[in-house]
Amino acid sequence: MRTVVAGKTFYVGMHLNHPAAHHTYWKNPGIVGVPTSITWDLPAGVKAGEIEWPVPETVKMANYSAQGYHDEVLLMIPITLSESLTNQSVTLQAKVSWMCCPDGCYPAQDVPFSITLPVAKEEKADSLTQPLFEKFRAFVPKPDPKWQAAVRRENGAIHLTLIKTDGITQIPSADQIHFSLAMAK
Repeated sequence: MRTVVAGKTFYVGMHLNHPAAHHTYWKNPGIVGVPTSITWDLPAGVKAGEIEWPVPETVKMANYSAQGYHDEVLLMIPITLSESLTNQSVTLQAKVSWMCCPDGCYPAQDVPFSITLPVAKEEKADSLTQPLFEKFRAFVPKPDPKWQAAVRRENGAIHLTLIKTDGITQIPSADQIHFSLAMAK
């Protein structure tokens, strides 16, 4: 963004452009890996949301598969400004940590980040970064309002219930479902 508006939400992003054969990790990498994290130091009237993670891909670390990103990724964070914010500009400060791995891992811990943006009456997008945000926003999963999920624990078991709210599709009985052997391979 080139300018931001009090009372509105805008996005900042952490653009990770990985060297060849390197990767970083998703919010839940699996058995190996450490996800990227951001610790904010924000002025009064400014609130940072959670990282919006694009769908990950499978990455390899030693003999293990993990969830992460090759090539490049943009981790987007919503920032909301209070309507009562009267500053002429707002400075966002954070410490960012991530782990970048090819065969070994190289942690980056508490790397400082700071950006100052003018507060104006009208929001102005940055024409250089807007296409990058649009590209990666398309890969952030969105909840489907047609589905509801519920989880409960009972007698040592976990029960997951999924309900499709726009109607139920009739599924044929098991003796009516046919498979090709080619599909089973």
